[in-house]
Amino acid sequence: MAVPVLLVGYDVIMRQCGRRNLWRWASPHLVFAGLTVAYLALRAGMMAELMPPVTHGNVLTAGLTFAAVVVKTFSGQLIPINLSIAHSFMPVHEITARSLGAVVMCAGLLVVAARGRRRAPVLAYAAWWFPVALLPVAALPFITKLALYQENRGYLSAVALAMVVGPLLAWCWETDGPWRGRLGARRAVVLALFAVMAVAVVSRNAVWRDGVRLWSHELALRPNSQLAYVNLGGAYQAQRNFPAAADVYRRALERFPENGLVHNNLGVVYRASGDLDHAAEEFRAAIRVRPMFALPYFNLGLILYDRGLRHDALAAFLRFLELAPGQPGTGANVQQAQHLVQDLQGGAAGPGTVSGAPGR
Repeated sequence: MAVPVLLVGYDVIMRQCGRRNLWRWASPHLVFAGLTVAYLALRAGMMAELMPPVTHGNVLTAGLTFAAVVVKTFSGQLIPINLSIAHSFMPVHEITARSLGAVVMCAGLLVVAARGRRRAPVLAYAAWWFPVALLPVAALPFITKLALYQENRGYLSAVALAMVVGPLLAWCWETDGPWRGRLGARRAVVLALFAVMAVAVVSRNAVWRDGVRLWSHELALRPNSQLAYVNLGGAYQAQRNFPAAADVYRRALERFPENGLVHNNLGVVYRASGDLDHAAEEFRAAIRVRPMFALPYFNLGLILYDRGLRHDALAAFLRFLELAPGQPGTGANVQQAQHLVQDLQGGAAGPGTVSGAPGR
């Protein structure tokens, strides 16, 4: 989505294209714009049922939040410390000194792009690139309040930093120019920077080696993060280390007893371990604390079905199918739930018996 705008900026800023011969230089961009429109249409057609409705935010919130994301991304790339897979970043609803400062910074980047394109085109293009590369993030406040800032979304914008830092490092390494007599010192600074960044990258790679290490690191940074508990437990589940996953979820419930997702996930772990009594207990707890959450109804229904409690299983599956549309993680279970409902409503088996084993 951002590439067509970046390409237009390249022609206007770097190639100094203007109103003269407008159609000649602008027409090739129609190809990229057309591809973007086609992608959005295809995405909307194929994923319309999965896309969340526009239920949050407004234009002011989206604008202020986007400006805050730009500032946070810039500071995180300039001084890459306290890196994390997840950040506590909420929508910005009000105009404050801090939010106004973020807006001023974004406006300043655009001013530099407009005013500096003749004297310093690379700097001007970098100023254009940085906020434009983040533009797709601007839509997030309209559909969610969660994960509005993530470091990986700044990868494309980081090219702008390279446009500025690259020439500076090249100048430090070259033999001509001012401070010619301090060439050794300048090159030592460049080598030291590369060495520091290389060590930082290698150490960071160790954190990202697998899900368990990644979310253990996040939990150590933010011991009150419910997201870290959920994903660390999920990482252990992916490794089929059910005792470790159960331990993580139990520790999470000590801090957050009203978290329905954790209750549901712990129930899934118990069920995978063969402890159906505790599994059913956790699914019921999930329903109790979060009655509009669809998954625990499905999971509880499977246990009730296996135990031959047809009436209760049918009620659980019907409630799941009622709540499932639009909820993440439910799509893979809808077809199975529909099949089981048909079996329970039309099967020949009598009460207390099971006419068939559910699919897994």
